[in-house]
Amino acid sequence: MGVNAESGEMDDPVREYIDRVLRLQDERRAVTLTQADLEDIAREVGLTDDDLVAVHAEVQAHRARAAGFRRHDLLDDAIIQLREALALAPTDPDIAMELADALVSSPSSDPNEARELALKVLDLDPNRDDAFALVAKIRKPKTTLFAPQPQLGALPTTATGADITVLPWVSAQAVYEDAAYYNFQGWFRNDTAHELEEFEATLLLKTDDGVVDDQCYIMSTAHPPLRPGEALPHVLTTSAPRHTVRSVEFRMHSIATVPAPTKYPNPKPCPYSWKIDQPEGITLTVGERARTQAHGHFYLALVMTNTSERTLDVLEFKVTGRSADGTVCGESLVRVGGASSPPFLPGEQRQNKAWIATTLDVVDVTVEVVTLR
Repeated sequence: MGVNAESGEMDDPVREYIDRVLRLQDERRAVTLTQADLEDIAREVGLTDDDLVAVHAEVQAHRARAAGFRRHDLLDDAIIQLREALALAPTDPDIAMELADALVSSPSSDPNEARELALKVLDLDPNRDDAFALVAKIRKPKTTLFAPQPQLGALPTTATGADITVLPWVSAQAVYEDAAYYNFQGWFRNDTAHELEEFEATLLLKTDDGVVDDQCYIMSTAHPPLRPGEALPHVLTTSAPRHTVRSVEFRMHSIATVPAPTKYPNPKPCPYSWKIDQPEGITLTVGERARTQAHGHFYLALVMTNTSERTLDVLEFKVTGRSADGTVCGESLVRVGGASSPPFLPGEQRQNKAWIATTLDVVDVTVEVVTLR
């Protein structure tokens, strides 16, 4: 038995063993075959040690083909090869991790399958760090990180105390004859694996003569939860020392979080109209994330993207809610940019919440652009 030296093909018992393993694995999707199962099948079909060597070679051939497919970005083909390799060697943690990693990298695959594979590997080896890392990677939804460059001359600015990245647009000290101020315009990006509901920070202005600190409230629950990878725009002006500020630190604390799902649904497209003349070259997208109504208030969580190539200083939407019979329940103004936030950059996505005080059931909303500059 084994591999036929003339044809290079596997003998019938080896082929029968492989076919039976694959068939059983397909029939028992919820149960992984154990090493004992494999040994029973090998005895039943009469495999020799040489035959098992041939099976091992077949497993390695699947892995080699999978590696080749991955080098050429053919993830679906690599996943097929790794599935067959794992079916033949279901107790091999390295193959399980290779398949899990390929599944995570493929946009068409279910990340929960990869997570289950990694958890099974941890059952075999509780100290396997790459399995923990993969579970953490799956737990954090995939995002395109927003990372604008600071304006020329911005002070070195960092965030500590939590997995939050500060992205300064303006970070500057202004010294006058009788006073000095620190001005910040920028974003706080959520690099945690959780949604952030609110957070505060201590602002540290570091000079050659010491450190001046000040409390600042950055995000409240009035804002929609900040999902992993999303950035919150923020503007801050505070008194500063007259000594030259060398660097700035936001020391994070009092952070409220909620668990984040492994995957978010796409926002529901939200049609909008222009109450003003639409400027040439300005394009926007608006999506609806959620709507709720309770305790005499209607809430609409919106996500807006600047899909044009122009920076917008101020953008305002008017949201109007109507009942089933067309009665206007109320209006809300949603502002993007302006004195309370940095400019709305090309490609940037922002979240905001409209709320209307009403006792009527809001069943329809209209959204209009009313200000743009």
